Amino acid sequence: PSRRLGGRLIHAELYRRVDAMVAVSGTSCRYLSEREYAPASKLRVIHNSARPEFFEPHERQPRRDGRFTILTAGRLAEVKNHRRFLEALRLVVRQHPQVRFQIAGEGPLSEQTAAWVRELELEAHVELLGFRSDVMQLLLQADVFVLPSLSEGCSVALAEAMALATPVIGSNVGGIPEVMEDLGREWL
Repeated sequence: PSRRLGGRLIHAELYRRVDAMVAVSGTSCRYLSEREYAPASKLRVIHNSARPEFFEPHERQPRRDGRFTILTAGRLAEVKNHRRFLEALRLVVRQHPQVRFQIAGEGPLSEQTAAWVRELELEAHVELLGFRSDVMQLLLQADVFVLPSLSEGCSVALAEAMALATPVIGSNVGGIPEVMEDLGREWL
């Protein structure tokens, strides 16, 4: 996305020399075709997927304190839209003070995200979990998984939540609707 026109033209010539290119979503294919000048006839979609263990039967594991838990997981970066997510949470907390929000992940905005939690006075409601290797457990305990990204190709975290039958809410950008609608229909 950050290539200048000259770089895109060089890549366009390279794209003509390959037999096929794989993208993670139809949105990614359209981007490659429209912005990177890749021949549409050479583009194929293979969606990202959750690992096989996410598709095995699992029992939901509600948290012992009974609080409604909303989870998001991913890199703490501008494109993941955590600031707007936290602003929305602040509105939710006003009407539902028992709600808990968990943010799993780390990244260039880790410190800034903690500062936003303090600034918005959400310390009693938001848990910053950092990097977690037990995302499956978190998803099984969450009541809802939220993906508030500003741009997304095909989110593995979203596919994992859906594979575990955790209800999902996603922003209407990039490959998110494609995963939620098309893959969700296939999994049902």
